[in-house]
Order: sequence, then structure tokens, then C-alpha cells
Amino acid sequence: MDSEQVQEYLFNQFQYKLFSKRDIDISQIQMDNKHLNTVLNRLVKQKILLSFDIPGIYQFTKWGQVFGNNVIINKAGRDELLSFMYIGNNSGYYYGNSLLEYLGISTQIPRVLFIGSNNVTRKLEKTIDQLPVTITPTYCSITSSNKRLLQVLDTLAMPGMTSVEGYSENEVVEKMAKYVLSTNISNNEARQAFLSYPGTKLKKFVRLGIYDKIIFKDNRVPILN
Repeated sequence: MDSEQVQEYLFNQFQYKLFSKRDIDISQIQMDNKHLNTVLNRLVKQKILLSFDIPGIYQFTKWGQVFGNNVIINKAGRDELLSFMYIGNNSGYYYGNSLLEYLGISTQIPRVLFIGSNNVTRKLEKTIDQLPVTITPTYCSITSSNKRLLQVLDTLAMPGMTSVEGYSENEVVEKMAKYVLSTNISNNEARQAFLSYPGTKLKKFVRLGIYDKIIFKDNRVPILN
């Protein structure tokens, strides 16, 4: 394919949705990686494609009129970009101050976003739209049913997360436990999640009471001596 054919093929495949270079089937466009990079870079320079702070992510540009000016109207924002890469389809979650803010425990705007994700194998640190983002692999695979528990445990494993103005430590933990239990996570899956963490973190969870609130809820069977 020549450059125009590649452009047409990509638009037919992805329309105005985000896509990764890894999503492109090179065998279909009959082009090696070097030439594909050349085509993608050219399309970005021509403003046919949008690029982002995460290399290798693209989106076709949609133009529109705003106050008589021709402007880009569809560029994905930070949340959409992070969802596409690390969070969507129950593959990840925000934790730390983001969770405290979501639960209404804190009004503090996070200075750093923390994400736990199935889609990374090592800790990554990025800056997206001038905001630092840290993405970490999880101790066990995220599922739709254990996601909230892992989100809470990763938050509680961080220093200072239960020291919130206006709330006692127990009140913070209680709110987090209710958040987790709203998913009806099974005792077996809760057990697997807790035991996937290192011993020092597990002891902290026991000390904070989150372990008891989850495992002993509704007379669940205890799993620790």
C-alpha cells in the first residue's frame, strides 16, 4: 500500500477512536515497521492524525467550527487516554487520593494519579497533560468482582491514606469496606486478593481492620490464624 491507501485503511479500521500502533495489522498494509512509522509521523505532521503524551497512540483528527474558527473538536482527554491504555474493560483502576476523592472522604485534588493495571508488568511513570501518572502492576489479576478490593488495598498500602481531616481511621476503613462489599465479592476471591500481597502489607490490612470487615462480613469463614 502507498501512504494514501494506508491512511484509508486505518480510517476504515478505527474511525475517530483511539488506536495503538500495536493494533495495526502490518500484514494487511504490506509495509514494514520502519515505513509505517514514516507514514504515521507524516500524518501527524499533516494534522490528519493526533498523537499523545503516550507514544504509539493515535486518533484521526475531526475538525469543526467554533466561533467561526476551524478547530480540532475530538482530541481525547487524559481520562479517555488512560482508560484506553490501562483501565478500560476492568483492566485497571485509580487508587490513592483519587479513591478518597471518589468516596467523598477527601476533597484534595490528586497531585499524582496512581493506577493499578493488568496491562503493565513493571512500574511506569508518565506525565499526561502536565499531570504525573504512576502505573503499577497488581499483585493479582484484576477482575470485575475483585477490582474494588484491590483498589482499596492498594490505597491502604500507601502511607497516610487513613489520616483524613474530619474522619477517624475506622470511619475511613468502614467507608472503603462498604465500597468493596457493594460488589458481593466472594470469600474465596477476597482470600486470594488479600494473600497475594506481601506479608508486611497483609499485616497492615489486619491492623487497620479492613481484613475483618471483608472476610468476617455475614459470618464469613476466617482465613488467617
